[in-house]
Amino acid sequence: MEGVPSWSSMPLTVCAVPHGRDSATAITAAVRATNARLGFDALVMSPGPSCEIVLTTGVPHEAGWMDSAGDARFTERDGKVQCDIRISNVHGELEDLVMRHELGHCFGLAHDDFGASIMRPEQWPTPERTIPPTLTDDDVELLQLTYGPGLR
Repeated sequence: MEGVPSWSSMPLTVCAVPHGRDSATAITAAVRATNARLGFDALVMSPGPSCEIVLTTGVPHEAGWMDSAGDARFTERDGKVQCDIRISNVHGELEDLVMRHELGHCFGLAHDDFGASIMRPEQWPTPERTIPPTLTDDDVELLQLTYGPGLR
């Protein structure tokens, strides 16, 4: 979890900037799925203007906005650290996987090579939906110890 700010309190606020009719629903679903897997409310949706995470989705690839499907970067705005997530040119299940992957980066998780992990470098829907990618048990334990309810 190097190079990532130590978030001083939970939950982190997520401001959604959806560009597309289904993107707002997908962002809410990704936040709920992440909280459910962690076992506590690490993320809450906020209308803004002050957020720790700004999640922008649905900008068409043709807009020249970015080359990859997703990206999370830390920036400083008004003296506060913010995690900016941008999701482009993916839809449906893949959009959900990329969102949850980038949220993992906002928490400080790095890429790993486990097939069923949401933090593998490339996301793809699983064959026959048998093992949906998710945070691994090790990731969950690390995030619970780092950010869990006892540390609020």
